[in-house]
Amino acid sequence: TNASGADTSVISITVQDLTPVVSYATVSDIFTVTVAATKNSISTGGTVTAWSISPTLPVGLAFSTSTGSITGTPTLVTAAVNYTVIATNAYGADTVVLNLQVKQLVGIKGAFTFRVSGAEKPYTFVLPAGVSNTEAVTLHITDLWGRTVWSQAIRAEVGDSHGPVEVTWNGKTSTGRAASAGMYVMRVSVLSAGKSTDYVQKTVTLKAR
Repeated sequence: TNASGADTSVISITVQDLTPVVSYATVSDIFTVTVAATKNSISTGGTVTAWSISPTLPVGLAFSTSTGSITGTPTLVTAAVNYTVIATNAYGADTVVLNLQVKQLVGIKGAFTFRVSGAEKPYTFVLPAGVSNTEAVTLHITDLWGRTVWSQAIRAEVGDSHGPVEVTWNGKTSTGRAASAGMYVMRVSVLSAGKSTDYVQKTVTLKAR
């Protein structure tokens, strides 16, 4: 407007969403038969209106076409395969390639004999019933303040009918230094279905040498 009059014009404004930008925490994963799995998508761009994946996921795993998440419990061993995830909206699309594999659950079974350098007799333990299908067994030595002094993972498929497997702590820390004589705590941690549980805890004595 001004002193002599006015004029009018109509302006059309459209607010357009961003194109999708999606990702996952990792793009390569190894799942385990009979172990529940969850893999969530991360969206940092425009609102995703549709998700798709190709080829079909391993048996037991499901893909959400509304969230892009992968969930379920795989039931069959599957070799590593590239899966293409596409997230779309009205303004574009984003693609992520995931490399997924399903492996058989590893069994760690049997009895183990644990020896401490300088001890008069070994400490023997047997994995409790119900944990024969485990992913890992780890021996930990801690001092009385809970600080880890030494640890060792036990390899899979040991402790069979040939007799107990012997694991020896030589009285040194993980850095190779001699540990002080005295009392320590031995813990046996079993990892099963992604959860670690301490099944055995005993005190052991390291004698002066």
